[in-house]
Amino acid sequence: QWMKSLSEIWPEHKGKGDLIDSRSKAIAKMVSDRTKDLRPEERSKVLFLFRYDARQIVTSGRNFFGQYWCDAVGARNVAESVTADNANAIVSMEQIYAWNPDVVFITNFTAATPADLFDNKMAGHDWSDVKAVKDKRVYKLPLSAATRLRPTRRSRCSGLPSRSIPRALPTSISPRRSRPGTRTSSA
Repeated sequence: QWMKSLSEIWPEHKGKGDLIDSRSKAIAKMVSDRTKDLRPEERSKVLFLFRYDARQIVTSGRNFFGQYWCDAVGARNVAESVTADNANAIVSMEQIYAWNPDVVFITNFTAATPADLFDNKMAGHDWSDVKAVKDKRVYKLPLSAATRLRPTRRSRCSGLPSRSIPRALPTSISPRRSRPGTRTSSA
């Protein structure tokens, strides 16, 4: 529907919606093909930091966008058991230690960066024993993905995965293809 509305405003771009939809479906199939045979123990454990500061750590639980993206790329959302929505999905460092994620994605809804975790910049939060931090597999999601984090009918891997996950899939999510130390934008 968005593309139809936008094509009315900018008629010179009419038909781009079909191209985007087609590309989205192709990316979703590519990711699905790459991850369909992963056994549960091969699926990377992913933590999304929705908001992070000295006062609180908010993640993406079962009922939020992170679960969708983890399912879409064949990963395991470590916070899947968290049933709270949005700002209520507050977790502690102790919980993160117990989950010990392989990968951490920091959303652009927080000012935090990978360096904040690598350098333990938040008082009282020691990330040094978390596997993702040890392995330098902490990524700041690009700003362009901000409006695409929540899945919609048209977003089947068209936002976050097409701009972040497929490019990062071999280096971030997939344990078979990981290259420690590779990062997306840290700004």
